Amino acid sequence: KPAETTAVTTDTQSGTESTTAAETDPLTGPEAYGITFISDLADYEQYMDPAERDDYLILVNKTSTVSASDEPADLVDIADTRQDNRATQQMRLYAAKALEALFIEMRAYGYTDVSVTSAFRSYALQDKLFTKYTDNELQSHPGWPKEQAEAEVETYSARAGTSEHQTGLCCDMHNLPGADQAFANEAVYSWLEENAWKFGFTERFPKNKTEIPGYSYEPWHWRFVGRAAAYEMKQRGMCLEEYVE
Repeated sequence: KPAETTAVTTDTQSGTESTTAAETDPLTGPEAYGITFISDLADYEQYMDPAERDDYLILVNKTSTVSASDEPADLVDIADTRQDNRATQQMRLYAAKALEALFIEMRAYGYTDVSVTSAFRSYALQDKLFTKYTDNELQSHPGWPKEQAEAEVETYSARAGTSEHQTGLCCDMHNLPGADQAFANEAVYSWLEENAWKFGFTERFPKNKTEIPGYSYEPWHWRFVGRAAAYEMKQRGMCLEEYVE
């Protein structure tokens, strides 16, 4: 990062001087980060590194919740939704365009079989999924009370109102029949792990941070925060909770 400069101010009443830190402008443009793309992504730069950086640091987890009526106003279709008769997935505009750039570059490197399986989810859809998973756990464990089944589900799926899918800023993407930790063994995952920050994405539930958000490792789940935050999170080894704090 650029070094901080200092500013000297004078108290006109007492005549004393004090020195305070004055922040320099943040890094802007791929060159400032040492990034070289092999694709022409100039038209996507405004999305990968948005000017309003704090707008994409919304934290939703088990303690920071959203209401049933919360829904982004700028949802757009994701071009790289998996083509298996599922509904076209959506994300917020800046996240979707940054993801589009990521897919262009990823394909340029030869990784052509990844697609998006899930992105924005409404409160109602998340509630439906949580209920479905709870029913599955009860069927698999006939002696369990409902509370125990729900506690188990909460290790891998969010209750309605606690899922960041409702923000429209995250997506599940992989090249497997279904979301699985085995995706971490795929070469394309290594590429994402190394390069996703360049497009403004961070791995939301990394393997070494599961105790903080409280969910199991999800190598398929990626969250848009913008390049500046994604860069710092990668450099400092932080998950979103740590960075926002």
